[in-house]
Amino acid sequence: MPFFEGRTKQKVEIEMAKKPKVAHYLNQFFAGQGGEERANVELSTIEGAVGPGKRLQSLLGERGQVVVTLVAGDNWTTERADIAVPAIGRAIQDARPDVLVAGPAFNAGRYGLACGEVCRVAESLGIPAITSMFHENPGVLTHGKRVVIVPSSEDVQGMEGALKTMAALALKMASGAALGPADQEGYLPRGIRREGARYAPAAKRAGDMLMARINVRPWSTELRIETPDAAVPAGPIKDLSRAAIALITSGGLVPRGNPEGQVRGGSTSWWKYPIGRIRSLSPGDWESVHRGFFLGITNENPNYILPLDVMRQLEDAGVVRSVHPVALSVSGVGTHVSDARRIGKEMASYLLQQEVDGALLVAT
Repeated sequence: MPFFEGRTKQKVEIEMAKKPKVAHYLNQFFAGQGGEERANVELSTIEGAVGPGKRLQSLLGERGQVVVTLVAGDNWTTERADIAVPAIGRAIQDARPDVLVAGPAFNAGRYGLACGEVCRVAESLGIPAITSMFHENPGVLTHGKRVVIVPSSEDVQGMEGALKTMAALALKMASGAALGPADQEGYLPRGIRREGARYAPAAKRAGDMLMARINVRPWSTELRIETPDAAVPAGPIKDLSRAAIALITSGGLVPRGNPEGQVRGGSTSWWKYPIGRIRSLSPGDWESVHRGFFLGITNENPNYILPLDVMRQLEDAGVVRSVHPVALSVSGVGTHVSDARRIGKEMASYLLQQEVDGALLVAT
């Protein structure tokens, strides 16, 4: 019996050695270390799985093991690349994982950018990496051509689906197997084309697609053409001293108490607030309802997201002719690209009607 037990223990140790090691990256919120007030926290590592990583481990089962969780604040990772990138690289090298999983980030913009950056660092070290986020997340625009990204819902309601797909693909990537086409494997297309067998020559496939489209049947193109969405910038204002300047913020600025009910995110509308007789925005009269950043600074000084106090000084000094008497406000976080495009056009139309010469758009 002792000999049998010894062989069993040895077999278990061999199996554990072969089990792919997974490193998991989370931001401060999903790691349970705090909200926006902790967005600048530096990188730390935790042995094993944390937060969503526990469900990831459950999905991996006996086929993989989350050996370490990398945790960092969204601001630190995205704004301090000079420090963050080498620190993350060292942490990944120390963990020696077979694959890295980041997120999912859903529609959290900075988190998506951070997940993409961490995956990029892992890939540069020869370690396959995968993340997940909403298809309109800025992380997709920035890293979508280089990083394997699984599409997710906008919010955490899609956590289970995102983790399931990431777990399956992570195991495949850790084994060294090549991923199949994006539409078959469940990740976003990266514009990569590979040779492969088709069911028929190109002429017949094109005819089949055409007939399906004419007859309103399901069809899809074999080559997706992505056209970049770019706006032509307006020319410079020749003489600011003769210009009327409007103030716009995507920081969710509202009068104290939010009497008109501006939403905290996912905006489909925008709001106008009179500021013509106001020299500076006071915290007793104004606040931010934006859900995507720490509100402490902005609610202590609302001029942080709508710099009316500074613009009044420029107006007094004659640098600008006037400040438009109405401020435009919206909560930008989680807003669909289509809604953002429409809102921008509506704002521009309003400013043209008001004969405004220029606008200062303040982001968060």
